[in-house]
Amino acid sequence: MVDWFRRRTGKDEPSSGATEAGELAESAPEPADGFSEAGIREALRDVRDPEIGRDLVSLNMIKGIEIRGSNVTVGGSLTTAGCPMKHRITTDIKDRLTMIEGVSGVEVDFGVMTDDDRQNLLTSLHGGPSELAPAFRDESRTRIIAVVSGKGGVGKSTVAVNLAAALDRAGHSVEILDADVHGSSIPVMLGSLGKPNVVDGVIFPIESPQGLKFISMGNFVNEGQAIIWRAPIVNKALTQLMRDVYW
Repeated sequence: MVDWFRRRTGKDEPSSGATEAGELAESAPEPADGFSEAGIREALRDVRDPEIGRDLVSLNMIKGIEIRGSNVTVGGSLTTAGCPMKHRITTDIKDRLTMIEGVSGVEVDFGVMTDDDRQNLLTSLHGGPSELAPAFRDESRTRIIAVVSGKGGVGKSTVAVNLAAALDRAGHSVEILDADVHGSSIPVMLGSLGKPNVVDGVIFPIESPQGLKFISMGNFVNEGQAIIWRAPIVNKALTQLMRDVYW
């Protein structure tokens, strides 16, 4: 109680006796439920890394929590200094913690993971460098739906995108692997032509403005650049997407 009162007021705890005016000193209120380091850490389990899809606490991205009065400072570590999700994660942390009664201000201070921390994270997510991504392993419960045709221009990408959108609206977790190496159109259809985020050889799917995650060879080359590969190279590229992307 004494330590909490000092954090809130910067003063020693008032005595339980009478004041100079003869009135009993008011005791400091108890912290609201959740307004403690343990409560804040538990609340941060509701905040997920948008690329990885797991909460920040289980990913070991929260490194410290400091409470000063009604203000909270959260220290954390991102996988890379230029993490494209930094602003979104910061906003999500602030939005979640300001829901706790008694919290009036939240500051977020992000650093960068050490090489060891980053490697431990990637190994826990993806396994060894020679393994397929978890979604493609025999023990996976992921359902893979193939949209194929021996003829080009018949609407494979259109069907795949609409099917993914319908499943997403139904509450399923959906990601698209665009296996059309020579004529990928899904990046254009979803309005996401940027390059994917790559951390130590692990590729994270791109999230489109519609909220669908996908990966495509079209995001690895410049817009309009033709890919002229023979079958062995195409096979190697698709195997790499099944192995190196965090599905």
